[in-house]
Amino acid sequence: PKTDQATRDAVLKRSVGLVVVGVRGTRSDGTWTEVPFGTGTAFAVDPTGHLLTNRHVVAEADNLTRSTDLQDVQKKQKVKIEPRVWVFFSRDEKYD
Repeated sequence: PKTDQATRDAVLKRSVGLVVVGVRGTRSDGTWTEVPFGTGTAFAVDPTGHLLTNRHVVAEADNLTRSTDLQDVQKKQKVKIEPRVWVFFSRDEKYD
């Protein structure tokens, strides 16, 4: 079936997003901050929410989870540091 340009644009807008990789640091008093350190593009590949992006976009978050230096910082500073991936499909939407 033929699809008009407006419909294709609407589907594409919902299918391509910006991926931001970073960390959330939570202090012992419950306050937190988020620090981004990498970005890339993601594509929705099915209606259930699976995304496709390049390995380099999320590699730092993966490395962070394995870092013994990070574990030392968490113990000494009493800060919980968690890798995060945020996906934006429009200026108003953020998925954690």
